[in-house]
Amino acid sequence: MGRKKVKHELISNEYVRRTTFKKRKARLLKKLSELTTLCGIMTCGIIYSSYDPQPDVWPCPQEACRMLERFKNLPAKKQGKYMMDQKDFWRNLKYDNYRNANKTLATINLSPLETV
Repeated sequence: MGRKKVKHELISNEYVRRTTFKKRKARLLKKLSELTTLCGIMTCGIIYSSYDPQPDVWPCPQEACRMLERFKNLPAKKQGKYMMDQKDFWRNLKYDNYRNANKTLATINLSPLETV
């Protein structure tokens, strides 16, 4: 049994919005901690909000700065290897669908689709 589709919109009640923000922020930071522990990867999070004058930085500001510097020092090709904008995302999705369709056609002995 699936979940009911939720419409995402701004929470009008300020108190409820702030409470929801705090809960979701805590869950997000917990997930970052779990990723670091279970997968052995470096993660950091910086969360800006109108509720706090200073941003929340996980694990600590010094560690986050160190990770960001390490990222900046990577060659541009490596920095962008797994990064994509929305245009790239849709292009990759279109290509994946095209490739999967050709595999399916090949299994039922039909000619492959032409490149779009």
